[in-house]
Amino acid sequence: MIELKDLSYVRLGASSLDDAGNFATRCLGLQVGEQSAKALYLRSDDRAHTLCYFEGDPADQTVGLRWKMRAN
Repeated sequence: MIELKDLSYVRLGASSLDDAGNFATRCLGLQVGEQSAKALYLRSDDRAHTLCYFEGDPADQTVGLRWKMRAN
């Protein structure tokens, strides 16, 4: 059995990095950690980033999970 420990990061495509960044900072309360021409990295804790919006297809999504195997 797998025990989910944490959501490590989320990477989402965005048609507009400005709109995505505004939503993440204003509505979700995230802080901008780093920004490049094609990506915006946001943080919710002491990690470098937990959410990355990149310039691209909004259907392109990646989620990273932290988990632990448990014996039955």
